[in-house]
This record gives sequence, C-alpha cells and structure tokens, in this order.
Amino acid sequence: MCLDFESVHYKLTTQLGINF
Repeated sequence: MCLDFESVHYKLTTQLGINF
C-alpha cells in the first residue's frame, strides 16, 4: 500500500472542508 501524503491530505481537507 503506497499512499502519498499530499494526496491523502488533500482528500481529507476536501472532505472535511478544512484548509491547513
């Protein structure tokens, strides 16, 4: 399982609607 931190962070931010 290879996950890119940027892609995962982006998905989480878009789903939560939070901008870090």
